[in-house]
Amino acid sequence: MLPITISVENQERKAKRAEAASNSRELDALAAEMRAMDLTWQVIAERLGYANGAVARRAALRHESRASDTLQTEV
Repeated sequence: MLPITISVENQERKAKRAEAASNSRELDALAAEMRAMDLTWQVIAERLGYANGAVARRAALRHESRASDTLQTEV
């Protein structure tokens, strides 16, 4: 019986990680969009709940990196 319980728990953890990753990607995209509107990194951090402007900047860079990777694989 134990392996089934572990399997269900693993599936739940995987689902939570997938949801968190999706939310993270959305926030990263928002950070990039907000920066394109000339908002400061500090303002972006405050509005999106990041610890500080540097974290918001890294989020936007992650988004841009993902976007460029997608474009390169499509070519």
